[in-house]
Amino acid sequence: MGGKRYPLGNSLLRYTVLKILSKQEGMSYSELLTKISEVVRDPRAIPAINISIPSSLYGMEKNKWIKREHGMIKITDEGRELLAEMDLYLSRLKEVVG
Repeated sequence: MGGKRYPLGNSLLRYTVLKILSKQEGMSYSELLTKISEVVRDPRAIPAINISIPSSLYGMEKNKWIKREHGMIKITDEGRELLAEMDLYLSRLKEVVG
């Protein structure tokens, strides 16, 4: 039950959002990074949104963003805020990618 360990924090958020964006744009992750680096000299310089990432990506119903209610998983208000911030971050990246 090891699974992969990923760095938590903004680097994980940035990676996740870039992966989502690369799929939406129909290109590979590396192609997207190349395109971003044509506009921004260092892709890590893209403004990060300071939000917390759950310490466990696996038991997500145990954290504050998702809860179990009557056998169903529901997104909490904090979860909606997180999604809204990720959406904002995605739209900023789309402006950079063009």
